[in-house]
Amino acid sequence: MPLLLDACDSVREFCRQDKPWRIKARVIRLWEPSQELSSMNFYSMEMILQDIKGDKMHGVVCKNHSLNQVVTEGCAYIIHGFKVIWNDGTYHFMGQKLRLLFSSSTMFILTEDKRISLDGLSFLDTRKIQRVRNPTQPLIDIMGMLTAASAERIWISDAVLQKMIAVDLQDTKGSIRVVIIGDHAEFLSNFLCSNWTRRPILALQLVRVKIEQDKLYVFSMAPVSRLFVNPTFDGALDLVDRLEAMGVRQAEPVEYIWPNEDQSHIRDEMLSLYPRKTITQLIETTEDGIFVVHAGIVGLIRDGHWSYPSCRCYAELLGLGGRFECLKCCRIVGNMQRRYRLKLEVFDGYASSIFVLHDSETRHFMNLSCEDLILNMQQSMEDPFEEDYPTVLEEKIVGREVLFQVINDCSYQFNGGECFDVMRICEDHQLIDEFHNLQLVVTPKKSIFKPKFSVIDPTPKNQENVINSSVNSSATEGRRDYCKTTNQEEADS
Repeated sequence: MPLLLDACDSVREFCRQDKPWRIKARVIRLWEPSQELSSMNFYSMEMILQDIKGDKMHGVVCKNHSLNQVVTEGCAYIIHGFKVIWNDGTYHFMGQKLRLLFSSSTMFILTEDKRISLDGLSFLDTRKIQRVRNPTQPLIDIMGMLTAASAERIWISDAVLQKMIAVDLQDTKGSIRVVIIGDHAEFLSNFLCSNWTRRPILALQLVRVKIEQDKLYVFSMAPVSRLFVNPTFDGALDLVDRLEAMGVRQAEPVEYIWPNEDQSHIRDEMLSLYPRKTITQLIETTEDGIFVVHAGIVGLIRDGHWSYPSCRCYAELLGLGGRFECLKCCRIVGNMQRRYRLKLEVFDGYASSIFVLHDSETRHFMNLSCEDLILNMQQSMEDPFEEDYPTVLEEKIVGREVLFQVINDCSYQFNGGECFDVMRICEDHQLIDEFHNLQLVVTPKKSIFKPKFSVIDPTPKNQENVINSSVNSSATEGRRDYCKTTNQEEADS
């Protein structure tokens, strides 16, 4: 029986009825779950569909099924033989509570319809985004002029370290903070560190609206989100003209978002999330992880050059007869970029150590990129490739008191195990005072329980009573029984 190609349902008509649904839609995004999360995922393929009316919907393919056709991103299909189920996953859209479940019996018939958008973009202005209070955190599209950007930082998600950068996007209705994560953050950071001097236009597709601490943010999501820098859409050119008429000039430089703007987030990272250490404790610890140290910068260690040629993946390039090779990307790099890498001698009043300060945090001190500093030195007839540090580096860095967020990796020790990589810095004097407030409990120690048959080291009774009283109020039933037994033994003794 031939298919009625025009008798197709729309996304708005879907409901949980067991009927032969049929939809004409374009596959605007198509991806497979990452290998790291494949064991926790029930699907072998996921996609985002858009129908004629511009509505989007999430579709999945189960692991125990495989499609009989090859589905290509960007193509339009007439799809039938699927089920409509509740959307209890990660990807939601405004007003959508369902998604499509495809199986081996699902048919994808290739077609073409100019009424379906080729790129699948449907932008929301910032005023409408600010009104979103949907707990499902829907996916949207947003476009605006980049007016401010933060330094590149590290984002820890699902025990995976990812790069992150925060930017402010401005359109005709207002401004909004957008957090870009992963490869997009690295690409945008490299773009902003280039010779581009104007405010770029950014378009982000399929980003998530999220509310944190009563503030609304927009987060990019890998591998779904898509980033466009200075796109050639008609709407992008019109946006520049309208912003110019409002007084927002594209020729102005991009402003810097200082880390102390979000004090609650900085305070959590510096005082609550990670243990506090002195330099002596940091050197002697055998525990891997992230720690916070307060110290002053007393000097710069002259060990190699203060900058290095880097690839877009931040790896150091190997010079080969006038060419540069990236061993990480396994390719010859034609357009390399120099980045900061400083070795600081720090002292906390009792001991000293060496901290390695990388590019993003050095730019916070200097408010100047490494390539701009080299250009200024060349214009001043100075040699920027000498091993001695430039005078401007010592003037702006030495003498500061800083909270350092450092990472300790015992499996990778060099320089006697007394050299640590700096992940983040903070110069807020109020946070430094709270850091030394011993009455402020910010890094609680986790109680360690040993089995009954193990040998327990004797401790003073006052400490043991404190531990037992705290355990009895929070531990599980088995641990509570163990503590009662210990208390009874003390009473008998």
